Amino acid sequence: MFSTIELILLLCVLLYITDILWLRIGLLRTSSKKELQKLVFPFVTVVVAARNEEKNILQCLESLSQLEYPQDKIEIIVVDDRSTDKTSSIVTTFIKQFSHFRLIQITTEGTTIKGKANALAVALDEARGEIFMFTDADCSVSSKWVKTTIKNFGDSIGIVGSYTLLNAENTFEGIQALDWLIHFSVSAALAGNNVPLTVIGNNFSISKKAYDGVNGFRGIPFSITEDYALALAVLKQTKFRVKFLLNSETLVKSFPCETWKQIYRQKQRWGFGANEMVLPGIIVIGLGYI
Repeated sequence: MFSTIELILLLCVLLYITDILWLRIGLLRTSSKKELQKLVFPFVTVVVAARNEEKNILQCLESLSQLEYPQDKIEIIVVDDRSTDKTSSIVTTFIKQFSHFRLIQITTEGTTIKGKANALAVALDEARGEIFMFTDADCSVSSKWVKTTIKNFGDSIGIVGSYTLLNAENTFEGIQALDWLIHFSVSAALAGNNVPLTVIGNNFSISKKAYDGVNGFRGIPFSITEDYALALAVLKQTKFRVKFLLNSETLVKSFPCETWKQIYRQKQRWGFGANEMVLPGIIVIGLGYI
């Protein structure tokens, strides 16, 4: 006979196996391409918010300059959010050769919204796109990032997210890369099961209709995880749904944290954002921890 403790442990294992199988089904649904729209070329606005990113911004700009998308159908806006290093001068020099790039410089903190959300809102106030796409200054994108992402928008899909993976050259970086892979996989699986958890701001796209439906970043409460707050507002207040892509053509690459202190701050920020997590997400992730 099993003891009480053994029965509890067995129950936890069975729940965890059920959890994993359910997530696997979600990933299979996410990877399905049967709902893709025919390729058209809507006008797209790509926004990169940068603050003191002189070490990384050039690689990001170079990857964006190689996007396979008609240049008369895309604008790339870099927002320099009060940098004190050479970020602005690097961007200014680079974009001279491209008519579809432009730089916006923010010199003062926002009054109604602050931080990165303010930088993104300022850029989108001037954006001309039907679809807004976001990545970070320490990221590089695939050449087909835009072309493949936009095919997944439709009448019901207002937000599209995809994977970001970390470059890893040692064990410390590899652990972070695995952590990100698990985080994105759970998000993708939940979206595939129609229980969207979140999207990540460095590989995140939203239609103008969905963005305007919640009055954008200016219409949501302040959050240090502005991407999640915006996605949550769209899901609660509009008819639009989230789709999460499992596709190498929409993959974004980024860099891991260099120190444990940076990891702690990152997890702390994510933890605050998770306070608003939907109940099914809490249950699924909680089972894994148990």
